[in-house]
Amino acid sequence: MGKAIQHVLLPRKQLSAYLEYGQAAMTNNICEQTIRNFTIRRKNWQFSTSPKEADISATIYNIIETYKVNSLEPYPYLTYLLKLPNMDFKIHPGLPQQVMHWSEQLQNICK
Repeated sequence: MGKAIQHVLLPRKQLSAYLEYGQAAMTNNICEQTIRNFTIRRKNWQFSTSPKEADISATIYNIIETYKVNSLEPYPYLTYLLKLPNMDFKIHPGLPQQVMHWSEQLQNICK
């Protein structure tokens, strides 16, 4: 019983830090939930049949998470990208800027 009480009293300062600082969270659940999707996908990338396939999956995931962070819907963006024809960037030099998340046209499509 004494060991159990000592186990509670020793880290008391660290355990009560969230009471002293209003911005400190009591648990790290928010962080855990935020990285859960990435860790699941990381496990899935291990089973990719080729490095190229894993790179493609990681790129798509990166695009989706970028849109989520910027409060945009990723699905309309991906469908917009897939509907674009195979354009030559030499003929259309402004195209890369038009398909980025800061483009006003895409923000109207993806909100």
